[in-house]
Amino acid sequence: MKQITECPICKVGECKGYFGLCPVCHETDGYANAGRSHRFYCKEHKTSWCAGSNLFSSWRYQTEAEQRAIWDEIGLNYFEDVEPYIPPECTSFAADTNETPREVDTLKAGEAPF
Repeated sequence: MKQITECPICKVGECKGYFGLCPVCHETDGYANAGRSHRFYCKEHKTSWCAGSNLFSSWRYQTEAEQRAIWDEIGLNYFEDVEPYIPPECTSFAADTNETPREVDTLKAGEAPF
């Protein structure tokens, strides 16, 4: 088995698309916390998507007021909730699912990848 040391999409050791990317431009501007949940976003296209909850410890060090201030500063209440783009060749995605990314692409609506 060939060891992959660089994401073929991002051209760096760690794939920046691990938590998804904007479906329009395939970029991300980071994430903001909402309680324990983490929402990634793209400012240019006003898109956002939930990556999960309790994945990062940063939420533990923010008060609710601080989280609300960050959301208001970004304007996340006005962003469209979207399904993120996952690069087809994303090595991180493939490693976590124990599947090649192309297998996931071939699933029909309602089918699970397991």
